[in-house]
Amino acid sequence: MAHTTKCAAPEGNRGRDEWMTVIEMQEYMGASRNKAYDLIWSGEIDSYRLGRK
Repeated sequence: MAHTTKCAAPEGNRGRDEWMTVIEMQEYMGASRNKAYDLIWSGEIDSYRLGRK
């Protein structure tokens, strides 16, 4: 079960369905690649695998 976290998106972008790659997500958050994957694997960020990516 995923954890509920506060939305970090700017006020105007909340509630939008948006897809990002892990690289795009890490740039948006200003985090390292490992931190981005840690957030996905812990369930704090929902993720979906499309094909091999």
